[in-house]
Amino acid sequence: MSAERIAARYRAHLLPRWHDFPAYWNNLLMAARDNDEAALEESRLHGVLMIGGALLPLLEGKAV
Repeated sequence: MSAERIAARYRAHLLPRWHDFPAYWNNLLMAARDNDEAALEESRLHGVLMIGGALLPLLEGKAV
């Protein structure tokens, strides 16, 4: 089954990462809309920090 068919079939279960943090997505979309390279880099770094924050408990041997 193709990725498109899987996504269509299970779309109710698919959410963007950090769906409960709309400020992140708003900032990213505004930076992209404005073609603001500095703001895009800030959003990228913010995303890296959030990924690191999610992984830290796993690296410490604690399940999230």
